Amino acid sequence: MSTVVRFLEKMGKNAELRQATRPALHSALGAQGVEAEFQWAILRGDVEGLARRIGAPTIACAELSLAEYCPYGVRRSLSTAAV
Repeated sequence: MSTVVRFLEKMGKNAELRQATRPALHSALGAQGVEAEFQWAILRGDVEGLARRIGAPTIACAELSLAEYCPYGVRRSLSTAAV
């Protein structure tokens, strides 16, 4: 697994590698010794499958408007709130 993580780090730093053709990317993956299951996930662009194979945790994010968060309409900034 560390091989694929190192490859992804390298890919993130290398614009040519990020823009590489599929055959060139496949060749680079093989040259770095990335395991076949990870190679195919990368070549398919399967982010969720790759994350699952690596064992990465699921990250969730939500954005709430003030009206949703504070239904009673109390709207004052933190700078004017009593401390």
